[in-house]
Order: sequence, then structure tokens, then C-alpha cells
Amino acid sequence: MGSPDRSTVRAIKRSDGAQSDTLEDYMPNLGRSDVTIQILLLAEGVAIVVELSRYSEWSSQVWNEFVAISSFCQVLALAGIFSMKLLASVLRKLPARTGSVVIFCALLVMTYLVTEGLFLFFYSMHWIPVVQPSWQHSFVLKTMTISSLIYLIALRYIVLAHRVRMEMKSKQTFELQALQSRIRPHFIFNSMNGIASLITIDPTLAEKALEDLADVFRTMLADARTLVPLASEIQLLRQYLDIETLRLGDRLRLEWQLTEVPEEALIPSLTLQPLLENAVYHGIEPSQEGGIVRISICGEGQNLLIHISNPLPSRQHNSAHQGHKIALRNVRLRLQRHFHGQATMQAGEESGEEGGEYHVRLRLPLTYEVDRV
Repeated sequence: MGSPDRSTVRAIKRSDGAQSDTLEDYMPNLGRSDVTIQILLLAEGVAIVVELSRYSEWSSQVWNEFVAISSFCQVLALAGIFSMKLLASVLRKLPARTGSVVIFCALLVMTYLVTEGLFLFFYSMHWIPVVQPSWQHSFVLKTMTISSLIYLIALRYIVLAHRVRMEMKSKQTFELQALQSRIRPHFIFNSMNGIASLITIDPTLAEKALEDLADVFRTMLADARTLVPLASEIQLLRQYLDIETLRLGDRLRLEWQLTEVPEEALIPSLTLQPLLENAVYHGIEPSQEGGIVRISICGEGQNLLIHISNPLPSRQHNSAHQGHKIALRNVRLRLQRHFHGQATMQAGEESGEEGGEYHVRLRLPLTYEVDRV
């Protein structure tokens, strides 16, 4: 099993360092409805806790007071969300620690203004006789104290949640890199031997083969989190198959079927090459006569459909089946990491025109935005 390249390790270390993180890396997206609902539920929970700490029995008066406290907490929550969205363009550029201090201070100022505004509202509605009743200072002090504790706990939770996410991403990145960097020794040796035999016969072709091999290795050792255009992945397949054709000759026959291919669609780097390598290794190499490897790629609605098939020589039937499992498991895990269950893979033996065949079918959601795990 290969290990992640140094550039990937450095990138992960940079992403794990708090000193290089901006507040945007930490803060949840307040524009999402589920985040807003969670904040409002938290505010309601605070109102319930405050009321339960004051009364053991609930009367109609207590219920009325609870409604008032609940409404006040909801107003504070909504005001906090609104103020954070107003400051978002400034906050996202700040370092995490500086931004956290700014958020804490901004929320305290917002809480004070909302609380003072509440008394003005009560006075305008003639619910209190004066703008500043005797109990105002006590109420403001309690509100600011409770709010400070809640804001500190919330910020601490956000930091811890960010660390957990980064650890999970780092783990997934190393897993993806390990899966992607598996290079079968037989492919390296056979390719180099084939190229070496060409050097004296056709130096130009040997140079072209070395360039193709370098491109294949470069992709195998690249950042496993990268999504690449489908056109690039198809070009990689052609380069890989050109190398295999050099050593297998007429034994390897290819049938391409590319129909309405969304070339700009993004897929995980090195998704298809392991499947083609499997098809060649288990379907073509064991047979003296060779066979046909069929590759079909097409777009269908919001999905990308990929179908790869290869013959199954009867004497290699069992070993081929086991060999296919390793590559399929690796590709399936990588698709799961990238698409979170939205991609499907089906693989198995079927009866073909010339005997048993092994088929792999992929259905991937079309995406045109660069993303990482």
C-alpha cells in the first residue's frame, strides 16, 4: 500500500493548524434553515431551563412569564443570526481566534441593545410606567451574564466540532490516498520491460510510452481528494490502455462507446483506471487469444453512467473473481467518501456473446463544482 505524497501531508498539516485557519473554516452556515432551527431550539431550551430554575410548580402566571421569556430568547437568537450575517463579509477574513473575540463582543453588544430596546418597547406600549424601572439594571445584568456563558459555550462547541471535522477529513484523506496509490508491481515491471524493448526498435514510440507512463503515475500519486473533469479521466484511460497495448498487442481489443459524454463533469481522480487495469489483468492476460474490453460512458439526466466489461477465461474464473473484489472495494470506498452514498456500483458475472463476462456498472451524480472530502 502506498503512502500519501509529501504535498498532501503538508496540505493536511496546514489545514489542521489553528494559526492558518480563518473564521470561515469554523463557523456554520447561518443561511441554512437547519442551522437557524437549531439555534432557535437552543434559545427555547434556555428559556425552559431559566423558568424551571425559578419555579417548581407552574401556574397561569408562570406560563405567561414563560411565554415572555421564550419570546425574548427567540428575539435574541434571531437578532444574533441577523447581526452575524451582517458581519459575515468581515468576519470570514479574520483569523479564528481574533474572529471569535469579535463575535463574542458583537453578540454582547447586540444583547445589550436588544435588552434596552425591550424596555423602550414596553414603555411605548404602556406596559411599564417608566422607561427605566428599578429592576432594569438587575435584569440587564442577569441577561448579560447568562448570555455570556451561553456564547462562550457555543463558541467552544464550534471550535471542538471543527477539530473533529478536520480529524475526520485527515483520516479520510489518508485512506483515499492509500487506496489511490496502490500500484500493482506487475504493471510497473511489465510496462518498463515493454518500453525497454522498444528503445532500440522505435525510440520515438518508447519516448511516447514513457510520457504516458509518467502521466499515469503522476495521477496515481496525486491528491486523492481531487475531482477532475471526465475528459481528463478518459484521457488517462487512453494513455494507460496505450501502454497495455504495447505489451499485449492484438490480444487486447478495445470497444469504446461514448454517448453524449458530459466532459466537464467532475469525478474522483483515478476512478476508472483501476477498473480497466482489473479488466486487462484478469480478463485479457490469462488468455492466449486475448479478448475485448468494452468501455461505455454516457450522460443520462442528472447521472453519469459508466459500463466496463471484460471476458472471463474459464481456467481463471475463480481467481479473477477474487481479484476483481479488491479493486472494486477500493473504488467503492472512494466513491462513498466523495458522494456520500449518492453513487452506486454494480459488479458481477454475466453471460456474454463469447462466454462468461465480468461487468462493472457505475452511476455517479453529475457535479460541476470542485469539492473536497
